[in-house]
Amino acid sequence: IMISGLNDDEEHLTALCEYCSDIFCNLNLIPLNAIDDEHFVPSAQKTLRDFSSALQEAGVQVAIRNSRGQDIAGACGQLKNKILQNS
Repeated sequence: IMISGLNDDEEHLTALCEYCSDIFCNLNLIPLNAIDDEHFVPSAQKTLRDFSSALQEAGVQVAIRNSRGQDIAGACGQLKNKILQNS
């Protein structure tokens, strides 16, 4: 899960490329689902694309996953947050 300012900098990218370069894997980059009143936010699309490109250059199969359900607050984490706010 890609979280802006937490795990999406150059240092993390280098570490991920090194870790994945010696193993056969399919890596999914998943932007964090935005949740109201949370200080964590998803990584920018450019960051996701940069990570994807660098990983592919390192020989890693990678996909950027699309989040679904955010428009109805049904994405992972959003529904729980909505229920807790209404309690």
